[in-house]
Amino acid sequence: MVINDRRRSREPVRVESGVRIPSVAHMIAYLRHRSGYRVAQIAAELGVERHTIDRWAHGGTPQLGHWRRLARFYLHEKLSLRDGQERK
Repeated sequence: MVINDRRRSREPVRVESGVRIPSVAHMIAYLRHRSGYRVAQIAAELGVERHTIDRWAHGGTPQLGHWRRLARFYLHEKLSLRDGQERK
């Protein structure tokens, strides 16, 4: 399974099984622009420093535990917006 492509793209990445997953930078951009979160809010939600989120947004790779938390947070927000639910 490919988790981080070296092209540092904001586009989704193809996984071996044919499932498409977004890059870390794409997830952060989505949370900021579509869900309206500030970098500091995303950092607080994930328990990391603000500059860490900036680093990931520009192509850095999070540790597996942080990647999982980010993916859960992203999916929760994406499904909430799809279902028309308000953000807390």
